[in-house]
Amino acid sequence: MRAQGLVVTTQVLRVQMHGMIKRVADSMGFAAGVRALRLERVRVVNDHPVAHQVSWIAEPYAEWLCGEDFSRTPLYVALAGCGVRVASAGEVIRPQLLPASLAPLLRRAPGSPVFVSERVSRDADAVPIVHDTAVIDGHRMRVHADRVAGGMSLAWKPAK
Repeated sequence: MRAQGLVVTTQVLRVQMHGMIKRVADSMGFAAGVRALRLERVRVVNDHPVAHQVSWIAEPYAEWLCGEDFSRTPLYVALAGCGVRVASAGEVIRPQLLPASLAPLLRRAPGSPVFVSERVSRDADAVPIVHDTAVIDGHRMRVHADRVAGGMSLAWKPAK
């Protein structure tokens, strides 16, 4: 989004070592409760909160990132700084209604339309590194697909 000329900031809500919840552990092929870094933040575009995001970073990468200032350094930049290269990711995006617990963070009414993105990023050996869950404001953001023969790219763009 920065490449589109938008002002993007990150408000970090929590960074803590935590036992990985079952849903996330299952998606990454780990046992529930395995130690991981849980990073919770709100993405803000042009002064409007557009997404609530929770990232789970597996060990050993989690330990390497403790003490990082994620309000200034994007997660994937911090990982690259530790020599970790994300080579691929699988993502599922589905429509949902905004839960009441997240409504104040996105400054929307509970039940407003949102997209929920679940993504697992992997290294070149297909080892899971990060699980991201993002709840994205359906009023402020859109998914744009560019399709060509043999491929497709997706991008998040602000709603007009």
